[in-house]
Amino acid sequence: MNRGCGKRKPGGVYVCSKLSPHGVPLEEYLIDPPEFYEGERFRVPIVFEKNGANHLLFWVGKEFYPYPSDFIEEVRRFGASKRVPVEFPIQKLSAWSLMFFVHPLAIIRDYQTLPPPPRCPKRMKSHLANKAYCLGHSYQVAPANHEGRRKIGDTIYNVKPLPTDLSLEFVSAIFLRLPITDIDHVVHKDGRPDPRVKQKESEVKIPLNFTRE
Repeated sequence: MNRGCGKRKPGGVYVCSKLSPHGVPLEEYLIDPPEFYEGERFRVPIVFEKNGANHLLFWVGKEFYPYPSDFIEEVRRFGASKRVPVEFPIQKLSAWSLMFFVHPLAIIRDYQTLPPPPRCPKRMKSHLANKAYCLGHSYQVAPANHEGRRKIGDTIYNVKPLPTDLSLEFVSAIFLRLPITDIDHVVHKDGRPDPRVKQKESEVKIPLNFTRE
């Protein structure tokens, strides 16, 4: 499929959270309200340790996903697949590892100038009353761009856009966490895996798949 950031590339290494018919709803993994992130933008995911496991922090670029809702709805349909450098220490991850996501527009500081969101992903009454910021606001500020709906890559979803002349203040925040289910290495066009990935195979503690796409 086409994601907001494009298609997967031969030779790439992708940390994944794949879908399952036995999985829980995506809303269980949303961080709502999001948690403020005061650091600078970063390209390579950050590894951090908590509760005895290593986790990853990813930056979701607004050039690919202009609003948090774009990334949320893509994950809902296709799961998550985030590229890391070939040299990345994937062997540090385990069955308990999670990946967290930061978006530069995850919080609207002056959200109370907006009407209450039409729905709260976490079904919190205080959010629907506009007493606290809600990720549901992202579906209000993301404009429709495809037959009255919003399209990012192959993902199409409903939005409730407000007037486009609003001037809002956005803040970077962590808005989603997902379990890491697999690591996919897209082999080169001739079928060869990258030797730097292959040599880590015996050390990786979660499924490492060699795939053509």
